[in-house]
Amino acid sequence: MGTHIRHDRWRARYVVVGAAAILLASAGFLGMSLVLGSTFEQSREYSMTVDEQAASSVLGAPLPRITWMPAGLVRSALTVDPVPEPIGNLPMPRFVYQSYSMTFENVALLKVNRGKLGRVGGGEALLPSGERLAIPEPQRVRIGGADPLVATAKLPGGADLVSYFLERDGFVIQLDVKLSPALDRTTTDRMFASIR
Repeated sequence: MGTHIRHDRWRARYVVVGAAAILLASAGFLGMSLVLGSTFEQSREYSMTVDEQAASSVLGAPLPRITWMPAGLVRSALTVDPVPEPIGNLPMPRFVYQSYSMTFENVALLKVNRGKLGRVGGGEALLPSGERLAIPEPQRVRIGGADPLVATAKLPGGADLVSYFLERDGFVIQLDVKLSPALDRTTTDRMFASIR
């Protein structure tokens, strides 16, 4: 019985998160990770830790990964969404999350899913803390032979978050990085360009 209750609680949390994702997408906020720490914790709480073979199986293709990272940055987690139940007639994609940390702080998140890139940015989003965050219109930028949409948002506390969005080979690839002296735009551009 305890397992059944735990499963129902998990399902209720997942539906809430899924509904919130749909609301954010309809508001023009396609998946930009606003509060990196919160996003990492959510990806761990609602997703399952897997190995690269299982993650590739979910995507039906080899797992895209960052092949160049600055010193001190390491992949700290690899998770996938559980098989989602559709909400109405809307199919729910499964996301693969790769969290990266530096000096024990989560600073980057690479998300991959099958699908098409929808509208990104514009407007504002309500953070879990109750604060509002302006979502800038992204700019098309040439980086390493690709043309991702790139947007920078100001996080609570003053740090900048840079987000890269790219549709490639039937996948949506999104990289969110909390900028710092060790992770400036030149470094994050190089990280993005190294995704294979």
